Amino acid sequence: MSSQLDHAPHGEVELDSTDDETEALTGELVQAIAALEEVPETDVGPLYESVELESVVTLLRHASAHDSTVSVEFEHEGYTITIGSDGTVRIYEGDPQIGQPNESA
Repeated sequence: MSSQLDHAPHGEVELDSTDDETEALTGELVQAIAALEEVPETDVGPLYESVELESVVTLLRHASAHDSTVSVEFEHEGYTITIGSDGTVRIYEGDPQIGQPNESA
């Protein structure tokens, strides 16, 4: 069974400070994965082992500044995570191309 978490806090992502936005995005992803796994946030492995989130934030900022649309997809601990320049974050268990994911939150 697949699960999906659609998550766009405060509407669109505001990309004012790479460090602050990277920390906020990291926190959101860790919280979401922990909630899906029903484990403490400390049990979620470090995201830096899967993706360089500072680079993702820089790409999203660049796309926003040029009215472009991009999305970044990566895998972490059995989840496929997609982050869009529109501020949408989707987390799927496994491969989102297999079957139809169920929205869990």
